[in-house]
Amino acid sequence: MGVKLSPILERQELNPAELGGKTLCVDAFNTIYQMLSSIRGADGELLKDKKGRVTSHLAGLFWRNLKLLKQDIKIIYVFDGKAPALKKDTQKQRRQRREEAYEKWQKEKEAGNLELAAKYAKISTFLTDEMIEDAKVLLRAMGIVCIQALSEGEAQAAFMAKKHGFYCCSQDYDAIVFGAPVLVRNLNANSMYGIKVQPEIIYQKKVLEVLGISSDDLINLAILCGTDFNPKGINGLGAKKSLALVKQYKSLDEIFKNTQYKWEFDADYESIYDFFKNPLVTEDYDLSSESFNRENIIDVLCGSYDFSRERIESSLNKFEKEKVTTLSKWFG
Repeated sequence: MGVKLSPILERQELNPAELGGKTLCVDAFNTIYQMLSSIRGADGELLKDKKGRVTSHLAGLFWRNLKLLKQDIKIIYVFDGKAPALKKDTQKQRRQRREEAYEKWQKEKEAGNLELAAKYAKISTFLTDEMIEDAKVLLRAMGIVCIQALSEGEAQAAFMAKKHGFYCCSQDYDAIVFGAPVLVRNLNANSMYGIKVQPEIIYQKKVLEVLGISSDDLINLAILCGTDFNPKGINGLGAKKSLALVKQYKSLDEIFKNTQYKWEFDADYESIYDFFKNPLVTEDYDLSSESFNRENIIDVLCGSYDFSRERIESSLNKFEKEKVTTLSKWFG
């Protein structure tokens, strides 16, 4: 879900090839959820192996990251840790929404209404511990670093991005609010999965300049518009009205004291502000990775999960050939 700042954020179209030589800190849960939501059959069923285990996320991770690695992009996946207490109500609402969507999916599928069934199937998407661990095994076999956050993955990714000059990668905008200098979106754009959106890049410095606000103001703006800790935001306020209020008043206290707008959430806005300003992150992480291991990849996908060996080997052969071409272009 994330913060609802889309209407007012300055952004630029991006050619993924421009990311060559850069390091991406990827919001793992956001990315895997997107793959589980989109990589499904006509009736909404996930891809599965012969044992009935879900493989949609593995397919997405393999082909998506193979494409990025070919461009000489270094990739780090940052996985969520324990959800903050502030998120409790949001998580409960999401579970209820998924459960309701699952029931509707099964009903429409049985009735033969495949278009509706597929719609509800996407909403019912959930992520298990087994899926997470399987994803890590595959990613590490591909030479991709996996970092475990203490809490929100986007907060950890933003912290690392600021410290090391990395780019964050997520569909949500939270990373910018957490202080990430650069956010990349829509890298999953691929007609193979029915996703036709233009990749884009957002620079926090440019956002602040265009809006005429500070990074602290941006946090207040996000809270007014709505975050994972206060979904839907303040009743009666959209992004543009919220921006005007943030620029007029010095704090959220001043806004709620001097306007008709009310805070109607269980979580207090001071705690939400503090979470974005001082998120729980760790400096105890290892950015070294194992080498890209062709045999381990084949073992995971084909040996464990029944992927077509012919197709996987063909993709790897093509990748290795194109990777050499890309490196020659970069280093002569």
